[in-house]
Formats: sequence, structure tokens, C-alpha cells
Amino acid sequence: MTVKEIVLKYLVDNGYSGLLDSESGCDCGLEELFECCDGGNVCDVGYKIPCICGKGHEYDISPDKPIEDGK
Repeated sequence: MTVKEIVLKYLVDNGYSGLLDSESGCDCGLEELFECCDGGNVCDVGYKIPCICGKGHEYDISPDKPIEDGK
């Protein structure tokens, strides 16, 4: 297994949606894992949320698990 495959498996198995680097503002979903990584980033796991960055992305990755309606 590659490192990418190991990380992807961990994220999926534990219900995460992607990775984020709060310092650089970089985030990536499972579909584009590591595309923005320059090799020096230290990423945290996160969850997909509606885009809040104002750049018109389809979604952002947040360290906070989204609150489900009615729960």
C-alpha cells in the first residue's frame, strides 16, 4: 500500500471527508487527496461543510463535525 492509500483508508474507515491545513488554508476532499500538498504541510482530518471561505468552492473541510438537522 502507498501512504496515500493508507491515509485514504483511515479517513474512510473513520468517517472523515478529507484533510485540512489551517495554517496554509489548504484543504482537500477524498477525491483530490494531497493535490494541494507541497510536502511541508501538516494536515488534520476534517469533514465536508458548505463553502464558507468565500472563494466559491463546492465545499470546505472543517475540523468540526457538522451538526445534523434534528439531532
